[in-house]
Amino acid sequence: MKIIAIGDVTYSSGGTKHNFNVLKELAKRHEILFYTPAFSISPEGVQKLRELEKNGVKVLDAVNKIIEDKVSRSESRSRLFSKILFQNSLKNYYLDVNLKYVKGLEDLLKDVDIIYDMGEQLEWLTVAYYLGKKLRKPVVSILHDPPFYTISRSLNIYKAWLSEGFTTFTKRSLQYLILRAKMKPAIYKAVNDGVLKGIGAVSLAPLWYSELEKLKDKLLINVFKIANAYDRELLDHRRIKSKEDFCMFYARLVPVKGVLELPKIAENVECEIYIAGKFYSERVKEKVLSSKNKIKYLGFLPYEQLIDYASRAKVVIYPSHLDGFSLVVLESLALGTSVVAYDIPAIMYVYGGLRPVKIVKEYDVKAMARRVNEVLRMKDEDYEAEHNDAKVREFLELHSSWSNVAKEIEDFMLKVVK
Repeated sequence: MKIIAIGDVTYSSGGTKHNFNVLKELAKRHEILFYTPAFSISPEGVQKLRELEKNGVKVLDAVNKIIEDKVSRSESRSRLFSKILFQNSLKNYYLDVNLKYVKGLEDLLKDVDIIYDMGEQLEWLTVAYYLGKKLRKPVVSILHDPPFYTISRSLNIYKAWLSEGFTTFTKRSLQYLILRAKMKPAIYKAVNDGVLKGIGAVSLAPLWYSELEKLKDKLLINVFKIANAYDRELLDHRRIKSKEDFCMFYARLVPVKGVLELPKIAENVECEIYIAGKFYSERVKEKVLSSKNKIKYLGFLPYEQLIDYASRAKVVIYPSHLDGFSLVVLESLALGTSVVAYDIPAIMYVYGGLRPVKIVKEYDVKAMARRVNEVLRMKDEDYEAEHNDAKVREFLELHSSWSNVAKEIEDFMLKVVK
């Protein structure tokens, strides 16, 4: 197949890591053209684009022009909000700006077989829809997180953003939520116009929050069995013996990942909590670190150093309120480290029943601390037995190859093309 992929690999997240690895694998068997829309590129991650090129992915020249013009991701989350808020969800400022870069690509793209929308971002769907309609080619979208939320199924997500304070919620979080809300009419229009032909999800969670399964009679909907993988090299660092008595938190340092709950959790745990990553706001950083209560901030660590800490920790604390398929939890299991997480749909759907993943009620920080302490007190032989459990080993084997993840997506696209 000749595939035009619309998405991003430059931002640091589980979704972009998935995109990066899947593109590398697909390029071994298909011709892959890659376009990152204006307002999606994170300048600090541009080297990932060069790595894709070395692995056979053709990054379109238009992407380099966007980088030169400095039409960055941060701009889309601030200045652009007022410009797109009251515009039609598909004919908006995102498209106006991106047309400058994608117009003239029709000859290059005219023989593509399918358009691969790699995530749940409005700017990606906008461009994918435009190209799909222009070229009369099918679009498939892969969801890592919910593209939007029904009110009844998202109150706990709103609560996480409100925990930062109403003023900041209004300034930052409301932008995010309204932009997400604009995705619903965009998706429904793309489906009703016969452009969006398939939606794949990394777990049931994105479909549950958005209720997009209601569209199953209008297009192909699929929940992938494997969906994500860890780098097999992590097994070289797997350590289930001689663990050290500290906890680790290394998700994105944002409220929706539960970072603001860490001080309350720290009050009741019997160890230090090591935090790794980059705070997205000084306000959040101050709130988390001002307590100085068993919290040690490591800063943004090189990957090898991060893996070393995560493999030595006895517990990873993961109080996330929103996920599709957590790579943090998956990589922690590969490293032989137990996880305590909230009972959100993605955790229950993907990790429910795995003994090293301890699940507590969402927002119950005392219950989370209790479960952390229980793991800290576990005898070495009991800890090892949980991680050597047959079900855990089978799960890790299933998710040990990005090639298998790419094959699922490839098969899904082939069904749509047929």
